[in-house]
Amino acid sequence: MGRVMLQANRASALWRRAIDAVEAATPLPGRGTVHVTYVCDAPLEITLGPDDRLFRLIRKQVYNEYADKGRLGDLVAEYGLDAHFPRTCKTVAEARAHPDVGLWFVKNRHGTSGRDMRCAGAEDLAGLDLGPYDILQEGIDDIRLIDGRKFVSRIYLLVWDDRVWLYRDGFHVVHGVPYVPGSTDYKVQIEHEGYQKKGGGPYLLPFSGDPGMADRFAAVDHTIRGIAPCLARLRAASSRSDYILLGLDLITRSDGRMQVIEINAIPNFVHPEPVASEVNVPFFTKAVARMLGVPSDDLIEIPAD
Repeated sequence: MGRVMLQANRASALWRRAIDAVEAATPLPGRGTVHVTYVCDAPLEITLGPDDRLFRLIRKQVYNEYADKGRLGDLVAEYGLDAHFPRTCKTVAEARAHPDVGLWFVKNRHGTSGRDMRCAGAEDLAGLDLGPYDILQEGIDDIRLIDGRKFVSRIYLLVWDDRVWLYRDGFHVVHGVPYVPGSTDYKVQIEHEGYQKKGGGPYLLPFSGDPGMADRFAAVDHTIRGIAPCLARLRAASSRSDYILLGLDLITRSDGRMQVIEINAIPNFVHPEPVASEVNVPFFTKAVARMLGVPSDDLIEIPAD
């Protein structure tokens, strides 16, 4: 029986649990070692034996295209996928050319977790100053709510060997205050920090706790199949040894349609229970197992187009 070795500088404790689960549940090739690397700052020093396997992140310059919100907007336009993403504008003048949009999010094109974000109404655009790395993203206002609050759904994809799989599970990030349509208040539209704490603020809801998730997941599946063409660069950069795990954030419109608001190339996997045990560890376990040749009904392959 072989073993799995992880080299990472992020979420390593949580991932160690997943690696243990892989070793316990997955037939490993021969007596070799499976090396999995994830966000390693130090140069890799791995000597592979004849029965060993190496899985490493695809090249940074490729996945950064998707993490860069401005570049992602270019990819959306290039592949004609406007139906599956909110509008993205790089200048105020470009945003003002869409008078039908009443709410805009100002985002740092490299920012994550709501940092450096703010809201602006259409009436605020004339006096709005953008920083050198800011973009404007259309605010989707006609949305479904949970407990009267805005929520964003996090789903995961595995890209490996020129193929893409959607993980069947995920979770919602539910905001901490009641939703007010048209509001530009940071707490209403953006803030979700503090979900680690108890006390009625923002919280995480695994899909298993959402009674409407069966219908909602059908919309997730439809959306991911719709955006599949723009994942072509990631697919092409993947191989039998090169992979990536993506975290996509989706918003649900009032009519049930879903749109992708961000693609996180290096998503945060450090979440409190029950998300860690119910979602993150099983996803990583099944992703590594899939790369070792063990299929799972929880990983749904997404065709290229």
